[in-house]
Amino acid sequence: MFFQLKSISMWRNKLIAILILASSTAFGQVGNEWIDLTQSYYKLKIAEDGFYRVTRAELQAIGFPITSVNPNRIQLFRRGEEVALNVVSETDDFVDYFEFYGERNDGSGDAALYDAGNQPHTFYNLFSDTASYLLTYKLGGGENGKRMTFSSDQSTSGLSPEPYHIQDTIQLFTSSYAPGAKFGSGSAFSLSEYDSGEGWTGGFQSKNSFKDFNFNLSDYESSGNNPILETVLIGGNRLDHNVEIRVGPNNSSLRVLGNVPNDGWDHQF
Repeated sequence: MFFQLKSISMWRNKLIAILILASSTAFGQVGNEWIDLTQSYYKLKIAEDGFYRVTRAELQAIGFPITSVNPNRIQLFRRGEEVALNVVSETDDFVDYFEFYGERNDGSGDAALYDAGNQPHTFYNLFSDTASYLLTYKLGGGENGKRMTFSSDQSTSGLSPEPYHIQDTIQLFTSSYAPGAKFGSGSAFSLSEYDSGEGWTGGFQSKNSFKDFNFNLSDYESSGNNPILETVLIGGNRLDHNVEIRVGPNNSSLRVLGNVPNDGWDHQF
């Protein structure tokens, strides 16, 4: 799918384009209730979403007492929530490696910096994409650490394949920093809090100019749900803005989907 933005009455505008077919977000607890002061914690840092394996040699390199820790007692935490592990001990009572699914740092942790409704999105962190996971182990008895569960049923008898699945495709632009609303003569002043639309975004868009975006929807199932297009537009000055959105299969076959007005420095979905 191809879509195009045209700036109609906008001098300088910044934008983030997002195509979403389905999405859901979950937030964990915020606080230190999960911390056990009798346990030691080791920080693991990641900057990309994906599955990670931590080996025995890597654990030894960070000083983890691998020879004295029951593999069942190993735990991993992020943002106060325990992360499920796949712990493998193949040759002895010591862990050979463990695996987990990790996620980079996104903007959900920045939400407290904004008043309600002012954060333009949570896909990108204001400060760092590196997430910290805390590795620890339980002392003594008690419950084992949280583990991944795997199905042992490998039979496909009587099952029918799903006709399609829902997938998100996101284009995220972070080349410029939008300062949020400005005030005073010459727009020289900003509030100390993080204001509406403030955050990392794309470059400036000038009046009567076009910007093209190409989303490759490979193997698209026409009998499934129609694609849903969502955009976040951020004003680049205190003037009124208006953006025309066109979509189509290619650049030569576009139809007007609608117009998005935006006031001043604010952001608009």
